[in-house]
Amino acid sequence: MRAMSRRGGRRLASIGLTIGLTIGLLAPPAGALAAPVAQAEDLTPGLRIEEAVTYTVGLSAAVVHVTHVVTLTNETPDEVSGGWITEFFFPEYAVAVPPSATNLAARRDGPGRLGVRLEPAEGSFATAVVDLVPDLRYGRTQTVQVTYDLLPQPPRSGALAQVNQAFATFPVYTTADPGLATVTVSVPVGLSVDVVGSTMQSTVADGRLVYTASAIADPAQWWAMVVVRDDDALVGRLVFFDDIGVHVQAWPGDTEWLDFTADLVERGLPALEAAIGRPWLVHGQLEVVETSAPYVYGYGGWYRHDRSLIEVGDDLDPHVTLHEMAHAWFNPEALDSRWLTEGLANEYAALAMAELGLGRPEPSDLPEQGRVPLNAWADFDLDDPETPEREAYGYAASWWLVHALVAELGPDGVSDVVQAAIERVSPYPGAGTGALTRVPDWRTALDLFEEAGSTTAEQHFRDLVVTPEEAALLDARAAARAEYAELVEAGRGWAPPAVVRRAMTDWEFDAATAAMPAAAEAFARRDAVAERLAAIGEELSDEVREDVEAAGDVATLRGVVTALGEAADAVVEGTTAVRDANVLARLGMLVLDADEEAERARAALARADYDAAERAGRAAADGVGTATAAGGGAIGVVLLAGGLLVVLRLRRRGRRRPPEGEAPAEQPTVQPAIL
Repeated sequence: MRAMSRRGGRRLASIGLTIGLTIGLLAPPAGALAAPVAQAEDLTPGLRIEEAVTYTVGLSAAVVHVTHVVTLTNETPDEVSGGWITEFFFPEYAVAVPPSATNLAARRDGPGRLGVRLEPAEGSFATAVVDLVPDLRYGRTQTVQVTYDLLPQPPRSGALAQVNQAFATFPVYTTADPGLATVTVSVPVGLSVDVVGSTMQSTVADGRLVYTASAIADPAQWWAMVVVRDDDALVGRLVFFDDIGVHVQAWPGDTEWLDFTADLVERGLPALEAAIGRPWLVHGQLEVVETSAPYVYGYGGWYRHDRSLIEVGDDLDPHVTLHEMAHAWFNPEALDSRWLTEGLANEYAALAMAELGLGRPEPSDLPEQGRVPLNAWADFDLDDPETPEREAYGYAASWWLVHALVAELGPDGVSDVVQAAIERVSPYPGAGTGALTRVPDWRTALDLFEEAGSTTAEQHFRDLVVTPEEAALLDARAAARAEYAELVEAGRGWAPPAVVRRAMTDWEFDAATAAMPAAAEAFARRDAVAERLAAIGEELSDEVREDVEAAGDVATLRGVVTALGEAADAVVEGTTAVRDANVLARLGMLVLDADEEAERARAALARADYDAAERAGRAAADGVGTATAAGGGAIGVVLLAGGLLVVLRLRRRGRRRPPEGEAPAEQPTVQPAIL
């Protein structure tokens, strides 16, 4: 709004000698989409302004009726100097209105219309200039009422205020003096209402939802955008993807947007799924709704993961729409990093556009203004005047970084990283790691990018992502990863124990490096065990490897390795004893099972049952000794028994039959042998 005044002057004795001069001008707001710039509290010095503004929404009729009731008081006294009287008076008063305002009218409080003209827009607003009749002189008060309507505007016209049977959005504001302004918005009950910007209180009266702000302390800083919706009045079309319905809903009459978006959904979702390399996971039916509500916040669209809802503006922008569709994959439930989800959505939307033959947009150069580490790029704050520049920088920088990684690793390489992150796979895999217990964030992403082969990710993160405090954490990480790489090499195919890997995954680098000497010692002892087992033709099994890898603390790790060494010693001893057994032992083992104990020992070691392996190994070794003694005893028995048989046979052979008629000779008595 602006107030106009004229200064008139006359000599005390003169009559009617006047000159005119405009001395005051209040420019209308520069735009409703950016936070207002601080101004002087009194926007019109010398003119007291009390105002009540009412916005009455009639969505079914596609209209918003607006009424400004303004009470003006001229507080600029006349001046007397050198025999002249200088009179200050206001011949006109101006109200800032949306350029689409129609049915403009003005009248005094009471009967009588006033002249009003609409001047062209300056920035986002036009100006309704009211002719004050009579001119407002010092000490006088006039009450003026200005009315206009906000009616439907063509889609994609860029209108600040839009209204149709399903949707309305419009700015609300006032330029009254501090404490003298009241703003009211009246909406039928049952519609969805959002008030963006300054706070308004809501009540229900006579079947209408009424939002009010009264006695506004600083009108120059007070503003809001109102969004009213009736989704039941939208025009819908159902599109299917993977047997799941996608409900595309447009404003009544905007068939161009409906055709464009339905086609983009039908072709774009498969293209996104192919580019991302991961199945589409949406909670229930996805909705894509036409609304300019995101414009109020400075965005082209947004995705509400909890409602499976995409809301995009009326512009036919495939990159924006595909970007929001990509958030079905890239969202806070999958990745705890705003810059990462936004950068991925931008890049994969561009890749899908290329696949669909719609061109391939590229990220822009990084803006100089609004620079902030991406980890500090939080959701915007309307009250922060730096928000627009920070938002522009955050989107540009996040896309630039993801695009650079795609250029290095390829879309499939980055897709593998994304899939691992979404599935919460540890960047340091091995037995006993398990899935991540937290939503992966930028730290997990950096680890996964490097595990995928990126040699540039860390520097990009240093340049664009981390805060100064987090840069020191990257230094600790670099040192820990260098030691970890040596440990991986020492493992020769075995992952470092879980006590190290979990600490690395959680970026607890002091704990990780503290456990690494014990892990290195464990690998050295494992090598010694493997060498001893090789002498008997045995190897360490996967079960043993998993047992060592799964050790979650140093004490457990040392206990496992000690038990492994003792079991292996027993297995080697028992197996060697069996294999090197002499004839006597082998004869004894026909009765005893020392060789079977050795087999049981090797089998127990293979399944990482160290106690059983040690017992069986010792039993095998002891059994060979027992078998040797048993074998010797058996041979003695055989020899003695054999000697007796020989003696008996010889004696038997020494007897002869006497000739016929001759009496048999007397036989000696045979004493039985005592064995």
